[in-house]
Amino acid sequence: MKEKFAISASLFVVALLFIGVGVIEFFALKILGLQYTSLWMGILFIVLYGVFDFIIAFFIGAIPSVLVELELLEKQYQAGLDFVIDYILALCLIGLLDAFMPSISITLYGTCIFALVTAIIHYKMNIHDDVESSSKA
Repeated sequence: MKEKFAISASLFVVALLFIGVGVIEFFALKILGLQYTSLWMGILFIVLYGVFDFIIAFFIGAIPSVLVELELLEKQYQAGLDFVIDYILALCLIGLLDAFMPSISITLYGTCIFALVTAIIHYKMNIHDDVESSSKA
């Protein structure tokens, strides 16, 4: 019984975390010029962006690590490549969703700024992870 409660509580916390990040992204995009015909279309846009970003980043995010392990990329360039991948991924994903959802519109300027901010956030989070992993080794 305790295990089911712990699992349920953990899933609830993760769901709240995803909802919180989605709300922050929604308002950030709204400030940067996101326009939508109805609130549901705006929410659908954020949900699709979050799901696709998670799935694509899960696979593409491993590329710099694999290149370092295969010694095709020096360790010092891994964070830079990761930043470029995050930026291009966010830029392309928002652009594709904007193109395929006629009820959503966002300026190119807003897309570029949002992609840059998310890439910087991911970069800072990855630098913190790299410092922790190198101090343990």
